[in-house]
Amino acid sequence: MKPKKSKIKLSLSFGAIMTCLLITIFLNSAISMQNATSQDTATEKKQEGDKVTEPKRAEEEEELIIVDADEFEQREKEGVIILIGNVKINRQNGYLNADKVTIHRDVDTHNVMKTVAEGNVDMKDGDIFAKCDHAVLNETDDTIELSGSVVVIQHGDEIKAPFITYNRKTGIRKGKGNDTERVHFKVRLKKKKETQTEIEGKEEKLEQK
Repeated sequence: MKPKKSKIKLSLSFGAIMTCLLITIFLNSAISMQNATSQDTATEKKQEGDKVTEPKRAEEEEELIIVDADEFEQREKEGVIILIGNVKINRQNGYLNADKVTIHRDVDTHNVMKTVAEGNVDMKDGDIFAKCDHAVLNETDDTIELSGSVVVIQHGDEIKAPFITYNRKTGIRKGKGNDTERVHFKVRLKKKKETQTEIEGKEEKLEQK
């Protein structure tokens, strides 16, 4: 009977070892899965945190404007800046020179709403060069109003008139005359160059006549 008891003990020992081994494998697997889940959750939280903390891009880019003048006055409550005497304003797309310039800004946002230039106005706005006595640059509707001995040059074209308006969005320019002065317009037209064949054809027609 002793051999039978030994076999039973061996069987029980082997079964206990296998059970412990399976439990160990199961626990290791569960721990690995838990760690993986924790890492994924941490990664997601980090990504969500990045999204939340990522700085928002400004909808409008800032522009640097350099101003020189003899006198300066700022009325913060009115949103008005007044520049007097040999005013020179340089900006990215051009310049504005005049005897006096008044800048109107929104009190809350500080965005420029309108710029008024008076006296010996000399300006460049994009591809437009202009001289006049009075200019209004309206930023709200992207229009420019020029008055008083206006001369505008763009792409070689020249307009002289008492009053001229220009729409930046549409590219439409309009000039108006008055009782003493009419609109004067000069435009450069490119002529098509004739080929040698076209010239010879015209000469043959003249000879036939």
